[in-house]
Amino acid sequence: MRLVRVECLGYKRFKSGQRMDLYPALVCIVGPNAAGKSSFLDLLTHFDDDRGFEGWEQTRHGSDGTIKLSATYELDDADKTALEVIPEARDVRRFEIRKQSGYARWYGLEPEPKRDLRPRRETRERLTKLLGHKWMTERDTEEDSLLKIAWLARDAVARDDEDLDVGAVDAIASLGSELGEGSGVPYQFRTLAPQLLEQRLPNEPRTQRTRQSRSFSERHRGSSSSARKTAR
Repeated sequence: MRLVRVECLGYKRFKSGQRMDLYPALVCIVGPNAAGKSSFLDLLTHFDDDRGFEGWEQTRHGSDGTIKLSATYELDDADKTALEVIPEARDVRRFEIRKQSGYARWYGLEPEPKRDLRPRRETRERLTKLLGHKWMTERDTEEDSLLKIAWLARDAVARDDEDLDVGAVDAIASLGSELGEGSGVPYQFRTLAPQLLEQRLPNEPRTQRTRQSRSFSERHRGSSSSARKTAR
């Protein structure tokens, strides 16, 4: 990844919002003493970890003490290749890190991936047919655990929310496991178990995907520090 844009507000001498574009291969930061050259280089180190801001890093006068920083990176070919395994992320070109007083780092992708809901809708149609099959309708509606799990999974995949909650994801996975391990599953539904299990990962809540984004960022840990050293 290559750092291409930095924005800051309330950090040291940068009381008002400032933006610096870093497109050229060589970037020179010039200005008189106390203009904020070192402050800019110092703020870059904050993108490498979740440490809080110190009091001396806040703008001294006329500020409420809030510091906001953001860094935008342009992905290189290796990064794009790593994301190709996620269909919704194949068009991503930039990675962003934001940091604000009192909060941990936030990660984002540009353009933001949108979940493809077509596989979920296909699974919903198959589950509806399964629940209407006599193999399910003849079960005891009060005692049969498989029937209860099937309805929970059916309700889960009926949602059009981009992210499903943990309970919905667990219901999908549980039904997939039950169908995969059970006997007597009608022939036309035998491929439903792996289909359900495949649905689990892409439907993980955003908190889980945020951890994945964090891992992607950690793979490039030190990018900001490297930029800082190079600029010096």
